[in-house]
Amino acid sequence: MFGLLREFNRDHGSACLIVTHDPRLAARCDRQIELVDGRVVAGAEPPA
Repeated sequence: MFGLLREFNRDHGSACLIVTHDPRLAARCDRQIELVDGRVVAGAEPPA
């Protein structure tokens, strides 16, 4: 399923929001934003 979402994302220039606790899945994404207790602690900066 993740592969299909990535393909759609790349082909159409769309955004996909994936919420996971699996660091292996998160590592496959272009950008990660980490939340702790509902607060952003990493990744809030826009990509360069």
